[in-house]
Amino acid sequence: MYYGTCLLCGKVGWLEEHHVFPAALRNKSEKYGLKVGLCGDSCHRNGKRAAHQCRETADALKQFMQTRWMIQHRASVEEFRREFGKNYLELDQYEDERSFPMNLIGVSGRMVRDPELRYTNTNKAVTSFCIACDRPGVKDKVDFIDCVAWDKKAEFVAKYFHKGQRIEVSGVLTTRTYEKDGQKRKAVEVRCDQVFFGDSKKDDTSGGTASSPAPAGGFTEMDDGDDSDLPF
Repeated sequence: MYYGTCLLCGKVGWLEEHHVFPAALRNKSEKYGLKVGLCGDSCHRNGKRAAHQCRETADALKQFMQTRWMIQHRASVEEFRREFGKNYLELDQYEDERSFPMNLIGVSGRMVRDPELRYTNTNKAVTSFCIACDRPGVKDKVDFIDCVAWDKKAEFVAKYFHKGQRIEVSGVLTTRTYEKDGQKRKAVEVRCDQVFFGDSKKDDTSGGTASSPAPAGGFTEMDDGDDSDLPF
């Protein structure tokens, strides 16, 4: 056990280590570090949406870790399937399973501002937000990554995340064009397929940036027994 933030519900406390790929693949989880910290009872073992009780939760964690593994190893869907026996990502995102999907991305950092929730003309929820993250290997350099989440994930982000809070997302890098002041512009953003709480230990004041401090009031934890807002 260790002290930190539950990846699923955002509560700070003592966590149990969950091997994302269990049973026969447990050694793979150990070998590659594909483990997450979860609340022992409600999120890990016994809750109705716990990782060991709910197939949907377990698959969401596997998708998140598959993305991380593929990015770390610059591996294709085919290579992941060969190593782990199964693919967990949506296949329609990839034209060629044999090649590394260059737009696959994972981002970990702090919310730059409160997320903006809005609804389309067809009543589809969409939330835009920005994540500040340290650039790997470059001291004192911060990148600001625009992100967008849709449907249940959008409502989840808008309800439980605030400026300065840590967040973990994975998805694909996309581009879109729009018109502003009569001029065509291009936006580059991450379409978030998975969203989780980042590790915000109570004694942790590092890992953010001067422009994105941790909020004075902490962050919003999910209520006990309230898992209806989980984005999967």
